[in-house]
Amino acid sequence: MEGTWETIKGILKNQLPPSSFQLWIDPLQAETGPQCELVFACPNPFALRWVQTHYLRLIQRVLEAGGLELTVRPALAAAKERRLALPQVQQPALPLAPGGPGNGLNRAFTFEQFVVGSPNCLAYHASHTLFYV
Repeated sequence: MEGTWETIKGILKNQLPPSSFQLWIDPLQAETGPQCELVFACPNPFALRWVQTHYLRLIQRVLEAGGLELTVRPALAAAKERRLALPQVQQPALPLAPGGPGNGLNRAFTFEQFVVGSPNCLAYHASHTLFYV
């Protein structure tokens, strides 16, 4: 059944815009269902509804044109297959000056030296009020 699905995908790739094919058809996984059904697993409920609404008839026509008498049925992929593997990102160590946090700050950057302009006027007054209260 996997070879049949790959053939169908090849035909659909030629009939659909590349972005539509990559977004909706390429992620589908084919499975053999009971009674010679072609069951393709959709990655999420939204994709399942979209494929049923927009591509199910087209897939059925491609099968019929190829002489295959298969019933096509979309289904939701099992939960373990739907999970996306999120990349593990490590927070890089922040460089701190010896002696503890805050020692690496530039002492010249004070409220008295701050240039107030129209883009930062509100922020200046809010922080100045909080700092000196």
